[in-house]
Amino acid sequence: MALERIVVKETPFQEHLDDKLLQNWAQGQEIQLDSLNSPLMEVDLSPHGYGKVIIQDESTNPTGTIKDHMALAIRRWYRIFAQTNIKKEYKPNTKVPRISILTAGNAGKALAHAFKDIMPIKLLVDKEISPALLRELCQLDADIYQADLSQPLTSEQIKKLTNNQCGIELTGRHSRFYLTHASMILGLKPARLYVPYGSGQIFDNYLDFQVMDEEGTVTQRKQPASICGAEPEQQNSIADKLTANCKPFAVYGPQKIQELQKQKVTGDFTGVYRVNEENILSAWQKMNELCPAEPSGAAGLALYMQHYDQGLIHPTEKIVVVNTGKGK
Repeated sequence: MALERIVVKETPFQEHLDDKLLQNWAQGQEIQLDSLNSPLMEVDLSPHGYGKVIIQDESTNPTGTIKDHMALAIRRWYRIFAQTNIKKEYKPNTKVPRISILTAGNAGKALAHAFKDIMPIKLLVDKEISPALLRELCQLDADIYQADLSQPLTSEQIKKLTNNQCGIELTGRHSRFYLTHASMILGLKPARLYVPYGSGQIFDNYLDFQVMDEEGTVTQRKQPASICGAEPEQQNSIADKLTANCKPFAVYGPQKIQELQKQKVTGDFTGVYRVNEENILSAWQKMNELCPAEPSGAAGLALYMQHYDQGLIHPTEKIVVVNTGKGK
């Protein structure tokens, strides 16, 4: 398959590593992965015909979404890399490890913010992206490329499309950038955790944490939490951050999830569920009465409502819903 792309924006940047660049990466205060303020709200939805839930709000983050956890973790890695390698002698023409990522918008915004004045991030977006969102992304300190994302791409193809053959591609890695977040949210010991399902990376990291917590010190091995991922039924859903045609890098499919359920690593209801548009719209409205959210960010609440209407939730179950926020 021939790789075709449009170079929307590309900013000149130095090609090779040097101490001046590394010193720039290393400067500033120590980066703490638990420094983001993601408040918890206990909400009684009984006036709307539902139960009590705890909503974890990611809209207060620097760029307004959960993606800031990922961006902070990567920025911290670059800072440690720089501190370790300053004053070392490099092989001639050692390339700068630039970052490429496939994004629907929010991940790109978060990374561009975290790497502001450090280096431009390379963002690959769909050729069908809305003109308004493309204009927003073009305001970032980032290189922007468009391509047909309706078919799966490998990491190498993504790097080639973004002129970054010697760099780092994040989308295709089984990365664990949300483990600190997962530790906090699963530490609440919910019976069920409802979260929007886009690329699958956040959902996967919750399951990663359950697998890694072998002693069950956080995740309750006897009654592990069910991780419920929400994606829209409709391809043209208003929850447009969750409608990618291909999610080739998701790690935990139905078979792997069943194996973990048999081992009592994750709950019986863990899985990815499709949510109807009516519930997404209703949940979006309800979430915005509490905290800023875009339709995609409220999809977890929509799935909770759908399960409640179907009689699948016991009134005494502890429910946590993640609002993944609203991009600024």
